[in-house]
Formats: sequence, C-alpha cells, structure tokens
Amino acid sequence: WSEGYYGINSAGNVCISPHGSSTSHHIDMQDLLSEVTRRGIKLPVVLRFHDILHSQVKLLNESFLKAIDEAKYPAKYFGVYPVKVNQMREVVEEIIKAGSPYDYGLEAGSKAELMAILSCNKNKGSLTVLNGYKDKDYMRLALLGIQMQRKCVIVIENYSEVQVLMEISREMKVRPIIGLRAKLSAKSRGKWAGSSGDKAKFGLTVPEILQTFKILQENSFTDCVELFHFHIGSQISDIRVFKEAINEGARIFCKLSKMGLPLRFFDVGGGLGVDYDGSRSKNDSSRNYQISEYATDIVQTLQQVCEEEKVSAPNIVSESGRIITAHHSCIVTN
Repeated sequence: WSEGYYGINSAGNVCISPHGSSTSHHIDMQDLLSEVTRRGIKLPVVLRFHDILHSQVKLLNESFLKAIDEAKYPAKYFGVYPVKVNQMREVVEEIIKAGSPYDYGLEAGSKAELMAILSCNKNKGSLTVLNGYKDKDYMRLALLGIQMQRKCVIVIENYSEVQVLMEISREMKVRPIIGLRAKLSAKSRGKWAGSSGDKAKFGLTVPEILQTFKILQENSFTDCVELFHFHIGSQISDIRVFKEAINEGARIFCKLSKMGLPLRFFDVGGGLGVDYDGSRSKNDSSRNYQISEYATDIVQTLQQVCEEEKVSAPNIVSESGRIITAHHSCIVTN
C-alpha cells in the first residue's frame, strides 16, 4: 500500500523513502522520533515528508506525458491540484514548486480558496479551475484574476450561474474564460457513487447545456467557452468507470465542438484512487489499476473518439488531489 515510500529496514524499524523505492536514501522512523522527543515534543505527532509530494506530482505528470508521447496525441496535459484536499500553506506551496516545470495548476471550490490561490500561484502558464457555488463576489474575484493574467476558468455548474457571470463580465468589462460542467449518465461505484450519474448535485444535463449554449450565443459569449468538464466521483477503484465516463464525455465534447464552441480543454475531474489496503482490487479502499494505466486510458479513449468524430483533440486536464497528498504524512502515537 505504501507505493515504495514506507518499508522496514535491516534494524527492524519503519523507514521512509521520500523519493520512492528507486533510491537508496532512507529515513529511520526510530531516529526521527528520538529527535522529536529530544526536542520535548510529545506524541501524538503528524510527520510530513514534502519530498513525497514532489515525487507524486512528478509521477502523475510524467505518466500523462509518456501516454501522450506513446499515442502521438496532438495536445498537452494540464493537471490541477484541488486545494480542498489539503489547504495547508506549506503543502500547497510545495505542490506549486514541484509542478512548476509541468505548468501544474490549482483548483478552487470557494472564494477563500481562490484568494489563497491568487496569492501563491504566480505561474501564468498553469490553469486555475474554479468550481463550487459562485455568487457575484466569487465571480468578480475570478475576473480580477483574469485581469492579473491568470488563466482562471469559471466552470458553470448550475444553469442560474450563466446570467450572473455575463452581468458581472459586462460590469467589469472583462471577458471570462468559461467552462461547462456536464452531468454524465455514467455512474461511479463504491463509497461515493451517489455523487455521480443523473442524480448528481452539480453539473448541467444535456438540455441545460444546449440552453446555456443558446444564451451564450445570443449574448456573444460563445467565444469565451474553452473548457468542458465532468466529475465521475472520488476514490474510484475500478478502471472501467473511467473508460465509460471518458467515452460519454468525449462524445458530448465533440458535439459541442461541432456546434461552434472553441473548446480547448477536456477536464476529467478527480477520482484517481489510492490503494489504501494494498489489495490491488475493486474494494472501496483500493484500486485495480496503476497511474500509468489511468493516464493511458484517458489519452487513448479521448483520441479515438475525437478521430471518429473528426474533431481536434483537446488539452487534457485532471483534478487529482488524494493521490498527491495521501502518502506524504503520517500520524505517530504511543
């Protein structure tokens, strides 16, 4: 379950390999705890290994880069880290630092998170994806981000948000970057299955997407729509769930592109699981696939549908958070 980051050394102690099992650099947990107690710090304590954050960010991005290269996919990968997964400043800053060579961005689900992101992420090549409930203040802040030359994508998740966004955009005289979140029929499995499918809380149905397109067209905002988005669920244990969702999402994306929307990004949301129990199975606390398989299936499925529909392949975006942070911290108690 530790993906090579934790093990047992020759002394019989737990040891940490911050760069994974591929290196010989290990930290003895007993030596570390001796230093902790020497400093007068009492258990329980939370230990964080920031090099593991760097390692996981690199693994995710390199997996997509390899899949894109092998498939000769004609576009790029732009990942984003959902700040809600772990909002600690030092964690977010380490992820930004690790993701800088890949233009790895951040995702916000609230005004507070967006304010934090605008203050700490200076990479103008990365995306800032904005989800969650959006009132006028949230949208004003997002448009201020665009004025600061940040790629703030305002994702429309409810039909009522369209009119508000256009009103604020005209008021501030700033053209927004718009994303559309679809509510897919494909359903997730496991513990969070209820947050997916036709009964999902967030997202637009196909009729609502068509109504949104009509309103944007009537108000000359269709040129602002650059991202198509969906979210199939959290901690997905079965790779087939992703394949079904990508196939359905890609079909909707292609139809919207043919209608004239200048979509450049295809956002598959989150869901990339962690094998907590080490069983490599479809159990709720596991997954039956590797990160490399996840990336390959997304790239190849999207490429196949776009070729069939004769639509230009988009840049790929994913919002994986759990896989980035899960291994980097541990609680130690008596």
